[in-house]
Amino acid sequence: MADVIEEMLNDASKDMRFKKIFIEDIDPCEYNMYPMQEIEQLAQNIKECGLLHPITLYRKADGRYMILSGERRYRAMRMNYELGDERWKEIPAIIKSTELDEREIRRLLRRGNANRESLSKDLKIEIVKESLEDYLALKSEGKIRAGTLKRDWISMDTGFSARSVQDYLKIIEDNCLKKDKKKPSSHYEDLQKTIKSVLKLPVKVTDKQISIKIKDEEDISRILDILGIEQ
Repeated sequence: MADVIEEMLNDASKDMRFKKIFIEDIDPCEYNMYPMQEIEQLAQNIKECGLLHPITLYRKADGRYMILSGERRYRAMRMNYELGDERWKEIPAIIKSTELDEREIRRLLRRGNANRESLSKDLKIEIVKESLEDYLALKSEGKIRAGTLKRDWISMDTGFSARSVQDYLKIIEDNCLKKDKKKPSSHYEDLQKTIKSVLKLPVKVTDKQISIKIKDEEDISRILDILGIEQ
């Protein structure tokens, strides 16, 4: 397989898609939220068998490279390099030559990690939520083909099955509804602040009740005086 990589490097096109990069010139991706597990085991495997697949990099404006795919492989190779294995001073990489914004980088990360077995359900929900935000943004910009279902677009974007995406979207929707119920409206917030400033006591206002926390009889007397009720 090492011979295959060398052949890819030798046959690189004019845009230098395949290239060897100094490992010290590579940075992890700041948007990568995926778990980095079993690095030592992977490092040993690379030491014995070599690198089977090049990592994918994006050249930043400062000339350094950011990892788009293969951060576990990068960490494993770096571990071997720091232990004295000079073979990994330079590593084979696929260089993305087109300019990428944050949204496109996140999409590449999602696609590169979609099939990892180590992804937890909570992380998959976060991935779908992130994809949903991109879908809504692209739709508002008129960049989603008419008739494309939200579920199908997110399924294609994340690599998850359409059925799984539908289940995750339902969880996200339910969580949003719960948060909305807990969050008081601006009207109730303003009313809560007004009552609190008058009574000088902790107050909570909802759509169904007003709760006032009273410490002693002095607080009760002050409230009755404000309301004009004789004691």
